Amino acid sequence: MKKEDKNPSSEELNNLLVLYQNGQLEDAANLATSITKKFPMNLFAWKVLGVALKNTGRVSQALVANQKTIMIDPQDAEAYNNMGNTLQKLSRPEDAESIYRQAIKLKPDFAEAHNNLGNALKDLGRLKEAEAIYKKAITLKKHYADAHNNLGGVLLDLGKLK
Repeated sequence: MKKEDKNPSSEELNNLLVLYQNGQLEDAANLATSITKKFPMNLFAWKVLGVALKNTGRVSQALVANQKTIMIDPQDAEAYNNMGNTLQKLSRPEDAESIYRQAIKLKPDFAEAHNNLGNALKDLGRLKEAEAIYKKAITLKKHYADAHNNLGGVLLDLGKLK
């Protein structure tokens, strides 16, 4: 095998990115699957595959892709966040909580992981903890609309109407 055969071409990866960014998730999942079969250690293709599968309703398959991503790079905070999102979709907030905490441990300033952790805590009924986590996400990313919205929701649930 020639050296250039160990990785997908930049054209293939760019095509995958464009499909994903344009919301063509079925096509992105198909291309990512093709790439991962030829290049089983390609982190980017596995990450896109996991997200595309989750967002097209193939959540159990997405979990497998997320696990493979973490196996390839156990230091990738985004991979843990993606896996947490998949676990949330599978109604497994306890598992998602620990995965989001791992993402935050790897990247403490990861506002999206904080917000997602808040969602898992809210699903677990731990509203005061969720409130604190949403506030942390907003501290990390001041104009983070999802975190502001989620904080508002949890404050409402806590009866903190001011």
